[in-house]
Order: sequence, then C-alpha cells, then structure tokens
Amino acid sequence: MKRAFVLLVLAAAVLTVVIDRTLTPLAPLLWRGPAIARRGDSPYGTVLAGALVSWIAFQTFVNVGMTVGLVPIVGVPLPFVSYGGSATVAGLVAVGLLQAVHRTRAMEP
Repeated sequence: MKRAFVLLVLAAAVLTVVIDRTLTPLAPLLWRGPAIARRGDSPYGTVLAGALVSWIAFQTFVNVGMTVGLVPIVGVPLPFVSYGGSATVAGLVAVGLLQAVHRTRAMEP
C-alpha cells in the first residue's frame, strides 16, 4: 500500500478550493497565537504560547513544503488534518493550552 500526502490527494481531487479550505482554518490560529503570547501575564505563559504556535506553524510549513518539494520528505503530519490519533490529540491539547494562556489574567491586589 502506498501512502500519499493528504494535501496532495485533496489538491488532485478539487484543486485550490480544497487547499484553501484545508489551510485557511489554520490561519487564525497562527495569526492570533503570537498576540496571545505577547499578552501573556506570566513569563511561563508567554513562552508556552509562543512554543505551541511555533510548533503548529513548523508542522504546517514542513508538511506543505514536503508536498511542493521544498523540504525533504519526513513524517510530519498536517495539524488537525492528517490521519493519526496521537497527532490530533496533541494538537487539540496545544490549542487548549493556548486558550488557557489567553484566558488567564494576572490577579490584581
């Protein structure tokens, strides 16, 4: 059985409409994530939010880069799209932690 890239299979099926609908939901996460990291009330929250957004951005870049031939082929899934239970769970935990950093405010005396 041959394995195929998820993004490549979707692009072959319906071209750019599917690519737009696949990558567009990641844009708000990658756009708002650095803002959440900048507004973190604790140094830990800032570093955590920055690391989570960097991780998801890196996975997205590497997966799309593999699809178009910019980077060597490695086993990095496209966040929230590629098959794999543990990758999906880890991505959802990352989004939950990012929301927790966004929701947490410093206690005022």
